[in-house]
Amino acid sequence: MTKNTIKSFHLGHKFRLKPLFSLVLLLSVAGCTQNVKVDTTELNALNARYEQMRNSEIADSAPVEMKFIGEKLERAFQAMNSRDNKTAANLAEQIELDFQVAETRAMVNRLNDELLDAREKVLEAEVLLDDLTEQLQ
Repeated sequence: MTKNTIKSFHLGHKFRLKPLFSLVLLLSVAGCTQNVKVDTTELNALNARYEQMRNSEIADSAPVEMKFIGEKLERAFQAMNSRDNKTAANLAEQIELDFQVAETRAMVNRLNDELLDAREKVLEAEVLLDDLTEQLQ
């Protein structure tokens, strides 16, 4: 396992509780935005991060999330320009969480690709073992 592997509680063999709980907790916190002011600098930083992610593997791995982020950025700038600070702050917080979801999806896709490669190597090794065993008999 790598350092980035999420440690989780297991219920049975396939259900991982901790990542699911973390996602629910993050989404719950997103609804608790205080009346915080969002400034142009913060939105510009989010926009710069979005542009950077659009040019990375994350955009390929999480196109839906990237679309949501782009739409929310546009709405956040509109809300800030119309002095709707609560909406702008809420959208900025949602965008941060969407970044995390997109990054997680990219990581899951990368790990899945590694798993598929490892399975392919195991199958090749099993075929080779069978051939060698047959030759020895």
